[in-house]
Amino acid sequence: FLRRQREAEGQAYNAGWVFDYPDAQNILVLLYGKNAVPSGVNSARYKSAEFDKLYDEMNQLDQTDPEQAERKKEVILEMHKVLEHDCPWALIYFGKTYLLTHDWFAPPMPNDFAYNLIKYHASDSNVRAAQAEEWREVKPIPMIILGILMLLFGGLFVAKVLMQP
Repeated sequence: FLRRQREAEGQAYNAGWVFDYPDAQNILVLLYGKNAVPSGVNSARYKSAEFDKLYDEMNQLDQTDPEQAERKKEVILEMHKVLEHDCPWALIYFGKTYLLTHDWFAPPMPNDFAYNLIKYHASDSNVRAAQAEEWREVKPIPMIILGILMLLFGGLFVAKVLMQP
């Protein structure tokens, strides 16, 4: 499989990629013309002067500068338009992720491509401590209701057993 992929002998194949870090560049690098196999990771051997020009521009932008980050988003959208037109890949899997969290936990946005995002999680210790304190409170009404229900069903069970011949 890998030999045929390197030598461009296969007609089609299924492959995957896991994000090392949550940035579009991590996937777009796979279609950069200068990364075409056999020397790079562009196993689709996709080459587009327009895409490569946009990729080079995107690669120079600083994500931490708000103006450059905004420009980077614009460039990535332009790159997507080029890819939608050329269609070097046939995408076959579109997952949907649901995430339930506490108020004090701030995970990164759900991402079906990355599996190592734990370093990007954040939690608010003060909110967590306040909620933990609230959870520790014993609320007597639910306990009383549960006790009555247990006695009622237990009594019904015992009565049924005693009434059997």
